[in-house]
Amino acid sequence: EMLPFHHLGGLARVCKRWRGVVTDPSWKPELVIYAWGAADVTGIACDCPKPALLELSISKRVIHIACADAATFAITEVGDVWFWGKSWARDELSPNCKDPTQLNELRDVVALSATPAGYFHRRRHYPGYSCAAITRSGALYTWGLNLCGQLLHSGQAVFRPKLVTASGEAWRSGAERVLHASCGVDYLALCVQRTGQQAQHQESVGESNARSSTAVLTCGMFCRDRGVRPHELTEWTALRGLQLRQLVAGGFHCCALTTHGDLYTFGDETGHDGSNGNLL
Repeated sequence: EMLPFHHLGGLARVCKRWRGVVTDPSWKPELVIYAWGAADVTGIACDCPKPALLELSISKRVIHIACADAATFAITEVGDVWFWGKSWARDELSPNCKDPTQLNELRDVVALSATPAGYFHRRRHYPGYSCAAITRSGALYTWGLNLCGQLLHSGQAVFRPKLVTASGEAWRSGAERVLHASCGVDYLALCVQRTGQQAQHQESVGESNARSSTAVLTCGMFCRDRGVRPHELTEWTALRGLQLRQLVAGGFHCCALTTHGDLYTFGDETGHDGSNGNLL
């Protein structure tokens, strides 16, 4: 009667896993990572022409991975973030990492996005990419290239993950949770939970369910005909109030998938890079 049986769920799972190890020499955790490619990007520190098991996924329970331009990020079950590959800013403050390295600025992370990998003309002159991470509390961290102010920080690069504290008419970072974040080439797309004054304003103009409403925002160089300054957050009012399952950024356009299965696409029809276009 001295045992706290109501807390034994975790212990039971641990015992089950150990029994699996004893009875099956080939046992592995439920989720593992395999990597292949050049030595400086695999996280294994050697060339891998075929998929090879990444040891990090044996010692850490990884629940999500995100790929950038010759780089990989992994989120563990406890919300830590590990990184390996080419740096986001190619700077001594953010060096390349052949082996998985923890980003100590990030804790309790539940989602992470990086600029889509691929070739763009400008990358010959400005190597690197942008990143955004969301914590369990809905806080937003950004880092990497910031050529159009899309990371909501000053300067052309943010060398380490940094909490976004900027606030304005479109979004109050301290009061409104970020639900989704996705990085394009020169822009950042957000889906935020509306509360307080924003929700009251929507109620005053006759919008239903305002207190649980959402908004989709973009910042940076996204559409040339929107008539806004690149570093300012702007809302896509046609998506206001939609409950999103995913918000995914391409190089120059976005896709939003609702919980009802509806798909919305928006962005630049031709892209800002001469040879890249989008079919919307």
